[in-house]
Amino acid sequence: MTQWIGRAAITWSSTSETSTDRVHRLSVPLREVQPAFTQQTYTAESLDKTAIQTYTIGSGAHEFVGTVRFDDDPQSLLDLIAAGAQGTNLTYYPDLADPGAVYTCQLVSPRDASDLGVGQDPERGKAFGEGSVTLRLRQTDQSRFVPLYRGTDTLFRFRAGGSLGDATFTRADAVASYALWGNGLLMLAGSGKARYTHFDLDSDGRRETPAALLEATRTNLVTESQDVSSWTAVNSPTLTATQYDPKGGTTAYLVEDDSGVNPEYVYGSFTAAGTGNHAFSCFVKQGSAAVNSIEIYQASSIREVSVTWTNGVPVLASVTGSGTLYPVEKHDNGWYRILFTSTGMTAAAHQFRYYPAGSAAANTGTGYCWGAQAENAVFPSSYIPATGGSQVRLAERLYFPFTAEPQPMTVYVRSVELGTVADAQFTRIIEIGSSPNNVSILVNAANKYIGYLYIGGVATSTSAPTSAPTRGQVVEHLLYLSSAGVMTLSQCIAGGTIETPASSSAPASNPLPYVWGQKGALANRITLGANGSGTGGGYNGILNVAVVRGNQTMGRMREVAGL
Repeated sequence: MTQWIGRAAITWSSTSETSTDRVHRLSVPLREVQPAFTQQTYTAESLDKTAIQTYTIGSGAHEFVGTVRFDDDPQSLLDLIAAGAQGTNLTYYPDLADPGAVYTCQLVSPRDASDLGVGQDPERGKAFGEGSVTLRLRQTDQSRFVPLYRGTDTLFRFRAGGSLGDATFTRADAVASYALWGNGLLMLAGSGKARYTHFDLDSDGRRETPAALLEATRTNLVTESQDVSSWTAVNSPTLTATQYDPKGGTTAYLVEDDSGVNPEYVYGSFTAAGTGNHAFSCFVKQGSAAVNSIEIYQASSIREVSVTWTNGVPVLASVTGSGTLYPVEKHDNGWYRILFTSTGMTAAAHQFRYYPAGSAAANTGTGYCWGAQAENAVFPSSYIPATGGSQVRLAERLYFPFTAEPQPMTVYVRSVELGTVADAQFTRIIEIGSSPNNVSILVNAANKYIGYLYIGGVATSTSAPTSAPTRGQVVEHLLYLSSAGVMTLSQCIAGGTIETPASSSAPASNPLPYVWGQKGALANRITLGANGSGTGGGYNGILNVAVVRGNQTMGRMREVAGL
């Protein structure tokens, strides 16, 4: 696929050249539109001044007009003018971010490049010049450039990995972690700094795909998550300090069980709040032992995950007792993050135990442990370092200006599912506007994604799809909003079948409101990871977002998103 540099481009084809497809790139689009008249109008007035007759000869047209400098690409510009002078049709893309906006044109002027002040560099064999030329393009059917009067059909576009530009991000702490490109070196984001974590979506063992990591408030209950030397040692395991950790530092410990009689282990303490679901995670690395164990211990309940190593790669046994395992996460320098949940735990003091050679008494060997985390939640979130007590990571919110008025439009979100669908009702991944007028994609009481619309504080919603994504899957959502306020939500999980459940009913207060949100700071914005007021946060890695006028297909929205 041709990669264009610049915001706009003019292309054409020539059968007289070896390269039949030609492209001239423009750093800025030809945004000026002028009326161009080839018509003349004559009037005749009667002698008694009572009647006027008008005669029109010819017709009018509209043209793109813009100044292009030769030093951008002089040879390509000369070729373009030569092709235009021969009557070759030109294809103009005023905005490469919106591939649906395209015009078939002819060059009106210039028609002659002989006096444009372009020279030939004998050493480089290329044309050069520092002048400029005004291009005039007219559509071949003489029609107006109507879409240009309102701007591009793409109302909003976001792709993770680039500059956030005019976005606003909030999170008032420095304990939010994320994984770097490649081997997944663990990093911490500063206060007020957004996180671009990276995922391995093609299963090649390297993290190549950036995503804006946005999460609601969570607490790591383990009072010392990293310093294993401060944990309680049972049966005298040997600890060796200054081992490489997942952050590239040397805060990890090698833990050794050399007894062969009684299992040796270390544990950190935490107190589970309430009963029900709890989530756990820990970074582990293979030592000399073939098996490690992670155990959540309390007198009335024990949850254990056995980690069996094969050439440095962990294979997990199921959770002893009632619980769920999640796919392991690979990190730098041989580290893996183990994640699991447990149900039916009591509100009491617990031990987060690590057995370097497993919990069987006869086993011996070494293993590495770092970054233990316990959360009062139904699924684990990103790692939160804790020192001297439990640690809170505050909610994150990322929002952008969105000045387009409420209108028929399609909202597209592509994200990595990290637990939003498992969270409480009304957890959002995107919202346009805020109370009392907003449209959003959120989770309903049945833990499925739906489209949700508020007009004047009165809500309507779409039906939920049959399926729901699981942790680590890429999910695409496409929400179409009609002029009558009817919503249609489509969902595609892991590139599979596109599922489109029943649309919403038309709200009683349609047509659409005059403005998204309310007067003041919360009006006219797109919020990712929460609602306009900063609550209802989700847990997602946001890959792409696009909003386009009208009813668009999934394929079209993927194009706009740059896939």
